[in-house]
Amino acid sequence: MLDGIELAGFSTPVSIADLRASRCQQIPRELGVYLIVRLATTPPQYLEHSEAGRFKGKDPSVSLDVLEGNWAPRASIVYIGKAGGRKGLY
Repeated sequence: MLDGIELAGFSTPVSIADLRASRCQQIPRELGVYLIVRLATTPPQYLEHSEAGRFKGKDPSVSLDVLEGNWAPRASIVYIGKAGGRKGLY
């Protein structure tokens, strides 16, 4: 159980470091729901600018004040998403 969420039905958790090392080969190809979880209890460190690149020709970065103001202290679930389409998450 993680933060009150029963993890039954989810695949074995994979760390971001392991995903990077395997070049994302561990990403499940099934459709379904996924969680991005942060286990660290220390405040996050933010980058000045997004490394994700531009979106529709614009820089998606927001100010550090916005990021810090929107962080929920002690939160462990960062994102919940749905994998759809023919390839699931991949």
